[in-house]
Amino acid sequence: MRFRVFLEGRGLVLRGVPEGGECHYGFFATRMVRAENARVAAERATALVKEEARAIAAADINQVHAVHVVKVEAMGLFDHRPPGGFTFFPDEADA
Repeated sequence: MRFRVFLEGRGLVLRGVPEGGECHYGFFATRMVRAENARVAAERATALVKEEARAIAAADINQVHAVHVVKVEAMGLFDHRPPGGFTFFPDEADA
């Protein structure tokens, strides 16, 4: 089965953000994964997002933020694949 997984992350410190500026960010991400069930889909999507975030994080991704699943949806036959990437927002709770 195919699933669309919506995720939220917090406390990400991005590479290349100037010192003294706002450097902690949260993000939203959506990933499409194939899995046997929703639990496995959530695990796979979380692992994908953490791996992608490692490339843009200024510190060890496992120490600076948490990623949690917001929602998991089964995709229909004609559902399109969502784009990858991240939508960032200032993480005031972690700044």
